[in-house]
Amino acid sequence: DEAHKWYFTTARLALSIMVFILPIAYDHFVPEVAGDLRWYIMQIGGLALLTLFFIFSYEKNKKEKTLTLNCKQPFTVWMALITVIFGALTISWGASLPNNWWFFKNLFGYALMFTFALQLRHDTWYRNLIWLLALSVSFNAVLGILQFFNVTDAEIVAAIPLASWFAETFPSLQTMKFIGFFQQSAPPAGAFANKNLAASFMVMTIPLFAYLMFTAKNNIRLALSSIAFTLATIFLLYTRSRGSWVSACAVIVFALIWIAINKPVRQTIIAHFSLNKSVAFLTSIIIVLWASSFQSNLGKHGGQNFHSMSTTVSEQFTSVADIQKGELATRLAYNINGVDMLLENPMGVGLGGFHTIYPKYFNSSVVTPHPGYNLSARPRRMHNDMFQAFVELGVIGGLAHLLFFVSTLVMAWKIQTSSKSDDTVKILSFFTLLGIGGMCVNSLGDFPLQMPTAPGILWLLVGVITALYIKYAEKPWFIGKNIETKLPREASVITFASIAFVALSFITYDNYQRREGTLYLKPALGLSRTGTNNDTTIYMINKSMEKYALNPRAREIWGVIYMSYKPGSTPQHKLMITDADRKEKLLEAIKYDPNAQNNLINLAMIELRATQNLVNMKNIPEADKHVKKAIEYGERALELSYYTPNAPTVLAIAYLFVGKNQEAYNNLKLALERNPQYPPALEYMERLKPLIEKGEVKP
Repeated sequence: DEAHKWYFTTARLALSIMVFILPIAYDHFVPEVAGDLRWYIMQIGGLALLTLFFIFSYEKNKKEKTLTLNCKQPFTVWMALITVIFGALTISWGASLPNNWWFFKNLFGYALMFTFALQLRHDTWYRNLIWLLALSVSFNAVLGILQFFNVTDAEIVAAIPLASWFAETFPSLQTMKFIGFFQQSAPPAGAFANKNLAASFMVMTIPLFAYLMFTAKNNIRLALSSIAFTLATIFLLYTRSRGSWVSACAVIVFALIWIAINKPVRQTIIAHFSLNKSVAFLTSIIIVLWASSFQSNLGKHGGQNFHSMSTTVSEQFTSVADIQKGELATRLAYNINGVDMLLENPMGVGLGGFHTIYPKYFNSSVVTPHPGYNLSARPRRMHNDMFQAFVELGVIGGLAHLLFFVSTLVMAWKIQTSSKSDDTVKILSFFTLLGIGGMCVNSLGDFPLQMPTAPGILWLLVGVITALYIKYAEKPWFIGKNIETKLPREASVITFASIAFVALSFITYDNYQRREGTLYLKPALGLSRTGTNNDTTIYMINKSMEKYALNPRAREIWGVIYMSYKPGSTPQHKLMITDADRKEKLLEAIKYDPNAQNNLINLAMIELRATQNLVNMKNIPEADKHVKKAIEYGERALELSYYTPNAPTVLAIAYLFVGKNQEAYNNLKLALERNPQYPPALEYMERLKPLIEKGEVKP
C-alpha cells in the first residue's frame, strides 16, 4: 500500500523492536522471575499498534460513506477471536478476579502479536524478524553457555584487555552485572527465569535459524545463521532440560515424516542443499557434539544444588525414562484431577484460575503428592499448558485455543502444495511449522505458555503461517462474509480509534500501578521467606497493596505477614497490630482466594482467640458467633488439608468450645496421625483423657 507507506513502515518497525527485545527485556529494579516487563511490552505495544491501525483505516477509504466490517476471515483468525472472547467472559465467573484480569491482559497481548504479524504481512519482513530473533537468542545462548561454566562477572572483566582501566576510569562500571543481571532461579537460563523456559524457547527458534541457513544467499549470511543455529543448539544441550530434549526429538521425527509425505517440500529442501550449506550444517553438528562433551561445575553454586547439572548429555538422555516417581506422580495428579475440574466447570474457571481452584480438587481422583500440594505450597500451573487452557477457558475456549495451533498443519500443507508458492515461502512455512510444533509439544509437559516470552513469539509465528496461507494457498478457506452496515464510516472508525486509545491509556496506567506495587512486593516477599516479618515487612506489603491491590502474590502473603508479626518481640516490632487488623487482611485475602487453607486456618485461630476472650468476659452470645465462624473456617480448611495437622487441630479446639467432644477427639486423632509430635494436638488430647476415662468420648 504505497499510499500509506508511513503506517506499514512504522507498524513493522514497532513490532520488529518488540520481537527483538522480548527475549532479553528485564526490569532490574523489579527482579521478577515471571518477567512482567515482557508482558507490558506486548500489551502496551499491541494496543499502540491497534490505535495506529484505526488511524490508518480512517485515512484509507475516505470515499466510503458507510462502515463495512471485514468478517470474512480464515479459520485460525476465528479460533483466536473465540479464545480471546472466552478469556474475557471468564472474568465474570472466574475463580479469582486478580488472576483472571492479569492473564486476560496477557492473552490479549498475544492475540495482538498474532493480528499484526498477519495484517502487516510481507515475506522479506518475516525474514528480517527471524534475523532479529537470531540476534537476541544468540545473546541468550552466549549468556547461558557462560552460566553453564559458572563464569562470573569478575572473571569476564579480568579476561578483557583494558577492562580494569575502564572500571577504574568509570567507577559506575564496577557495579554492572552481565552474568548475574537477570537473576535466574535455575541457571543456565540466559535471560529467562529458569533453564526449562530457556530450553523450550530454543526448541521453538532453532528451526527458524535452520530456515535462515537454507535460504542464505551468500556466505556471510550463511555463516551468521550457522553461528545462531550452533549457539542455540549448544545452549539447549547445556540446559539439561529433558522435556525440551524430548520435544526437539519429536520435532525431528515430525520433520522427517513431513518431508517424506510432502513432495514439494522434499524437492525444495533437496534443491537448496548446496555444498557450502552442507558444510555449514556438518560443521555446526561437529561443534555441537564437541561442546556437549564438557561438564558444568554448577553442581554447587552459592550453596545450592542444581539437579541434573552434574550429568553428561548421554546420562541425562537416558534418565528421561527414569524421571523421578514423585515428580511424575505430581504432574499426573494435576492432570487427572484437572479432568474433574473441567467436568464440574465446563465453562472454565477463568484465566489463571487453576491456582485458585486446585485445592478443592487436590484429591478428587488421585491424591496429589506432598511436594506438589501442602499447607505452604500449591500448584500455580498444571505443567500441561494445552490442557490448562481447557480448565481455565472451558470446553469451547480450550478447543478454540487448541485448534488455533492445530490449524497451522493444514495451512502449511496448502501453502507448500500450492503452485503460487516459491521455494523460499515453502521453506519458511515448513520451518515455522516446526517451531510452532516444538513449542506446542513442549507445553504438554511444562508451562512455557504461562510465561511471557514464548507465547508472544508463538502467536506471532502462527500469524506468519496464516498470512502466507492467505497469500499463497490455491483456495484459502474463509469463514463469514463482509457486513455492510448503515453506520457512518468516519464516525465509527474515530470511535474505534478512541476506544483503542482509551484502552491503551488504561492498560498503561494499570501496568504502571502494578509495577509500582511490585517494587514494594519483592522486598516483602524476600523478607517473609526468611521469616523476617517485622515493621519493614509490614510497611512494604502495605505500600504494595496501596499501590496495586490486584496483584495475586501481594494478596496471598498480606495476611500471612500480619499473622506472623509479633508486636514488641524485638525493637523492630513496634507496631500495635491487633487481631482485628489481622482479620481484615485475611478476609481480603480469601475474597478472591477462598481455597487458601493457610489463611482459613489463621482466620479460625483469630476467631478462637476472640471466642476465648468473650468467654472470659462472660459474653456468651457474642462468643457463640465467633466460635461458629471458627468452625466454618476450620471445616473449610480441613476439606483442603491432607498432610498437615493444623486444620484438624484448630477444628478440634473449636468443637471443644461447643461441647462436641467426640468430634474434637476424632480431629485430634487425625492430627496426630499426620504428626504424632504436634504439640497443640498432644495438649488438647491430654485434656480429653478424663472424658475418655468416663466413657463420654469413645477412642
